[in-house]
Amino acid sequence: MPMRQGSSVNCRPLVSFETALRGYSARLIHDVASMKTFLAFVAPLMAAIVLLDCFLPPDKMDTSVYSSTVTAASGSEIVYNVPLSGGASETCKVSEDTARKLPAQSEVIVATSAIFGRCTGVHPFTEPQDIDRAAFIETAIQYAYRDVYANLDQLQADYPGFTPRIRIWANDPWFLPASTRVYSVQLPKELVLVNPSGRAEAIRKCGATEGYCKTVAPARAMSSAAGTGTQHQVIKPVGSQ
Repeated sequence: MPMRQGSSVNCRPLVSFETALRGYSARLIHDVASMKTFLAFVAPLMAAIVLLDCFLPPDKMDTSVYSSTVTAASGSEIVYNVPLSGGASETCKVSEDTARKLPAQSEVIVATSAIFGRCTGVHPFTEPQDIDRAAFIETAIQYAYRDVYANLDQLQADYPGFTPRIRIWANDPWFLPASTRVYSVQLPKELVLVNPSGRAEAIRKCGATEGYCKTVAPARAMSSAAGTGTQHQVIKPVGSQ
């Protein structure tokens, strides 16, 4: 549209700089107040969680030492394998004396905080003391070998010198997620997982992906002994297809 002679264009902005600055300042003050409110709520909650993590009973895992470093100046540390992680490892600060006593391949029990999983201690492996050891071993043999062996004496006749070991099974979210603790009973070719009440639940073959154990060969060839496939069956975890 052509402009008439003598007319002028209004170049004043629709919103003045001063008005825009006041609006921005108001929004900033509101955001800061909201953040303060948020922090006032979150900070005590986080502090309570940190305290709870310190005072809850620690979780424990049976594992092995990958490497240990003894350094008097900066502190010694142990790198340990994390079970069921596909080869992952974690580091824990320990005393110089502990690092010297636990070289690579040592079997250990690692204590971690219940919430954040912080390493709180590393100790030499010892079997759990809060279970009926003989009953757990008998249950494992009957579950794994069925009609092959009736008891530990018969098993040791084919595997002289072999003694089953009981460990705390690592936390496995795919296996009995509602269970707080599961034990593994090591047999010559597998681990039998037993719940705290003494009921066998599943089997894991010895090997890197299933069970932390090494296969033990029998003293003599057997046609129907454990592991040949004649009597032995691998039982899937409860709830699996």
